[in-house]
Amino acid sequence: MSEEERSDASPDYHPGERGHTVPRFAWWILGIAMVLLLVLVVARPSWFTRAADDDSLHVPSDRHFTKTVDGLGFPDGLWLNDDISASSFVVRVPVDSGRSDTRLRLRGDTQVADDSTAFLAVVIDGDQVYRSQLPHGDNDLDQLVGIPAGAADDGSVRVQIRIDGALHHETCTDEHSIGAGVHIAPDTMVEAALDQPVHTVRDLVSSWDRELTVVVPDSGDPWRSVAGQLGIGLTQAGHRVSFTEEMPVDNPQNVVLVGPDEALAKLGWHAESADPVAVGTATGTPVLAVRSTSAGEAVRLITGTMITAADGTGEDPRRVPASRASGDDVALADLGIDQSTVSITENHTWRVSYGLADLPDGRLPRAVRVAWTLPAGPDDLTWIVNTSLNGRLIDSRRLGDGPPPVIPLPAGMARVDNTLTFTVQRDRNLGGCDVRETKYSMAVAPGSVLLLSDDPGDGLVSLPKVLAPGFAVYVTAPGDADLATLLGASVATISRFTADGVVPEFVWGSPPPTGKGFVQIGTSNGVATPIAVTDDRLVSHAPPAVDVSALGDGILVSTGTTDNAVRGLVIQPVGSGTVAVLPAFGTESAQIITEHGSIALNATGAPVADGP
Repeated sequence: MSEEERSDASPDYHPGERGHTVPRFAWWILGIAMVLLLVLVVARPSWFTRAADDDSLHVPSDRHFTKTVDGLGFPDGLWLNDDISASSFVVRVPVDSGRSDTRLRLRGDTQVADDSTAFLAVVIDGDQVYRSQLPHGDNDLDQLVGIPAGAADDGSVRVQIRIDGALHHETCTDEHSIGAGVHIAPDTMVEAALDQPVHTVRDLVSSWDRELTVVVPDSGDPWRSVAGQLGIGLTQAGHRVSFTEEMPVDNPQNVVLVGPDEALAKLGWHAESADPVAVGTATGTPVLAVRSTSAGEAVRLITGTMITAADGTGEDPRRVPASRASGDDVALADLGIDQSTVSITENHTWRVSYGLADLPDGRLPRAVRVAWTLPAGPDDLTWIVNTSLNGRLIDSRRLGDGPPPVIPLPAGMARVDNTLTFTVQRDRNLGGCDVRETKYSMAVAPGSVLLLSDDPGDGLVSLPKVLAPGFAVYVTAPGDADLATLLGASVATISRFTADGVVPEFVWGSPPPTGKGFVQIGTSNGVATPIAVTDDRLVSHAPPAVDVSALGDGILVSTGTTDNAVRGLVIQPVGSGTVAVLPAFGTESAQIITEHGSIALNATGAPVADGP
């Protein structure tokens, strides 16, 4: 083959490159590309796998703090409408674990009339941080609202969600409607990314939901006593407490362990701190444990205001005093009434709640003296205040420049837990479209107080005063009775009649002595009650006013009489002792409480037609 033929058979693509090698920098570029490809395949960076609309905090579950509306005690969520245009709640947040991206995640649904303009607003610690017009019709609500970093620095965030607006055709009517409704779903939450997992006592307590479980693996009386004392304190702090002997599989973060180290170790719990109150871990979850049978101070620490100072992984409280109110009157401000200045167009309502057990010596109020700082106004302007006690109107009068009104509180309408409501409304002779709506500023005056009486009260209402000097809890139920039945049926009831901070002694297997205040769980020969379960019959007095087949599950709550005098509270669990919710306790002498309702009885055991 000639040279010319060979040239035609194997042409050169790049003349002059024959015999040359690939440059070294090209191999470097190829190597870097291969490394990057390997990283993408193995590591899979989140910016490749994350959805465009992903708004999660991207932290591990042990550093993702959440507090839902459900966890705060509103399992059905919250509703905002014409009657209730605003709702508030307080969320306690961790402070020792470090926090970033604290925010409110609103979920729910909205309904807005076509001829309405409605707005949804969020107020954090008094400052409006979000406001948006709601779309017409039925729509889903899913909105993230940032919470200012400084709002949570004190360990709590006060959230208010409210709606406002008006129907367009209601420009000349006395009653104005927003024309909208908002349902805040139970999974609405305050959430935050934590710098490290929860590890201190106060942070763990702040993370608890309303539903708590006290686990008692040791069945000894000293540890059951600690569980009962802790349950009373936690209930008074706003929790709904249940008891068990085994570690629950679900919701382990809302658990308190009570027992010695060896019993807690069998549950998988361990801690670095040897203090009586310590944060440890169980199944990888931070869990608080109480490891001392002398737990009075520990209970007050966990359930009281001193928890703010519990910034360690363990605490050894040796003195935590319980405050006691005194005197013949109690300021409404101390009971939590709102004393801030409010703007009133038509009316405004103030509420104040109080338990008799938290008043000085458990005494009944005889009256309330309440005053307002009234604004200046035209001559025809009149202010009227309507006062209700436990939902019943007890007084209506005009407000003037004279001395503050003293409004009597009927003793027969009193309950162990009470709510006073004051509704102030504006009244003018003029009206119509030509009179502009004016907002007036008003506030409850500092001198507003409850005035206390020496009336001992009747029935169950008398017991807070009887128990105020001090008492013990005597458990006379059979020794093999189930812990969940004994304490689950009793703790919530005892807390209603006990002042905050009181840690009663538990005495097992002995009846109460005569001449002293007491709480009895079970029955005993020396204590008379209006009603009892005898031979599977529900029987009251002789001749009996009631004699029927005993209920299957529930509790009997009644006064207990020794030496011909009411000396204490008697709780008798029946069956599993399961009740859905406790009723209001008033001047009746006994209540039969079941999952489906309650029956009030008088001192003779006869049913009361008009219960509390």
